[in-house]
Amino acid sequence: MVLVETFESRGQARRGRTYLALGLGMAALYYALKHDMDPIVPALAGIYLALVLVRLILNPTRGFRLGENRLTWYAGLRRYSLPYDELDTVSIGRNPNGKTLCVVTTRDGQTLSLPGVERSDPGKLMREFGLHGVPIMGLSPRPMAI
Repeated sequence: MVLVETFESRGQARRGRTYLALGLGMAALYYALKHDMDPIVPALAGIYLALVLVRLILNPTRGFRLGENRLTWYAGLRRYSLPYDELDTVSIGRNPNGKTLCVVTTRDGQTLSLPGVERSDPGKLMREFGLHGVPIMGLSPRPMAI
């Protein structure tokens, strides 16, 4: 029996910088109301604060997870999932800009590019997909026209 741990790479809106933006928005709104500034200043601070709150509440996510028996990926507010036996191959490599690419081909011929892999190590991705029994192909960057 082989035990395979979950591997995940995900980024979401709920992180330190977003909470810092929330604090700055609250401070700006408080300061504008406390010092009786022109009405446009608290209105703009309120709009900014509302946008940050919406982002925190909706918490859009970008990334993927290699679970025990399925691949799950997140794009914005949506979540998609496929069992490993529906995957044909995974192609992993780097694009000309040096960012990692991961293209999954399903048994029915569809292809999809996994979100959130840009900063991942291609070798680690290949290892993780291999541990889950998914056939792996390497991608070579396309030559650029001069």
